[in-house]
Amino acid sequence: MSVSNGRSLPASGEVKKLGDWELVMELPSELIGVSAFLGRRRGPRSFGRNGVVLVVPSGHVLGAPLPAALRRATAVSHPAVLSIQDMASAEGATFVVYDYVDGAAVAEIAASGPVPAPITVAIFQTAARGLHAIHGSAPDGDPVLHGALGPGSIVVGADGQTRVTGHGSGLLAGGDAVRGRTSAAPEVRAGAEQ
Repeated sequence: MSVSNGRSLPASGEVKKLGDWELVMELPSELIGVSAFLGRRRGPRSFGRNGVVLVVPSGHVLGAPLPAALRRATAVSHPAVLSIQDMASAEGATFVVYDYVDGAAVAEIAASGPVPAPITVAIFQTAARGLHAIHGSAPDGDPVLHGALGPGSIVVGADGQTRVTGHGSGLLAGGDAVRGRTSAAPEVRAGAEQ
């Protein structure tokens, strides 16, 4: 998720905030009903850290405030996966904050023209390693499912490293958020259990 297609939030004199996060710029989101923002956390122990803030109106959230599967997703730690920094409910919405990396989503890269085969293979090999880490990371033995893998959730950083983001966000938003996407798995678009 890069900021190249983002829109700055209106300058109204006051900073838009959600919990401890200042919402700096709106970013594109592939999930129906989910808004994405570049956010900056301020305050003690935060060091002005940036993150990608996914916001879901509370009526769209599955189960109790934060589904257990999403809480398990915080255990994912792998170089090819952007970690979850924060998640909470505030101001009538639930939000999850992923690490921010300066770069471009595969969707943006593909839209800019053909990508040489060796680079494409390297991107997807690394993404597959990240996805494998997500699926095998739950400390309680239950798998963590990505729930919303698509070209917008694979990011190639300015450093050349590929990372998967958004793990668990399909669970946060519910099945309707991903069923309409052309990149969703057939069983997800059909409404089957994940």
